[in-house]
Amino acid sequence: MRWGRAAVTVMLGAATAVAVSYAPAEAAAPAPSIYPRPHQISVSRGAVVLPPTVTVVRGAATDPAALTALTVALQGAGVRVQVTDRPESGPLTVYLGGATENPATADVLATLSAGNTEGLPAEGYVLATGSSHGRQLVALAGVDPTGTFYAVVQSFRQLLSAAARSRLLPVVHVRDWPAAQVRGTIEGFYGTPCRTPPGWTSSIFTASTR
Repeated sequence: MRWGRAAVTVMLGAATAVAVSYAPAEAAAPAPSIYPRPHQISVSRGAVVLPPTVTVVRGAATDPAALTALTVALQGAGVRVQVTDRPESGPLTVYLGGATENPATADVLATLSAGNTEGLPAEGYVLATGSSHGRQLVALAGVDPTGTFYAVVQSFRQLLSAAARSRLLPVVHVRDWPAAQVRGTIEGFYGTPCRTPPGWTSSIFTASTR
């Protein structure tokens, strides 16, 4: 299992102390596959190491559903989640919420040169991963709470799933928004409606994407 470069200091004597700090990996993460494909996505060299513990910074108005979804997604990737209300540094820090939810995210987007949500329509979002001065960062910023939710559940979750084995997240900037004003699907039946599990496949797939 690769965790990126680690700086290890060992002191020999009556006791042995080991301090480990995680640094951005030099190896490139696999090319991201996000479905449906975002309107704009750029990939840079390098990778963000997925450490055993991730810090999530929320704002006073961060969408609770998005926070829950992010926590579940991170735990599903095998990491421990620490949630805080104030900016902190750690092996990997995720800032959750757009300008109306978590003002601290704007600074992270600027640090990662990822732009912001200005000019995006309702439910749009910006997702950015990367590092700066030894800090590994992720920003998930929606135009509104719904946009933040889609950034987490439909896009970042897919990046986490792809990193399950390599433990490497790609360095990406994603800018996305709905292609239609209404999200949904229509299913028609002739005769008795399909109520068996095989008939739910398309509905489940649609619900799991945007």
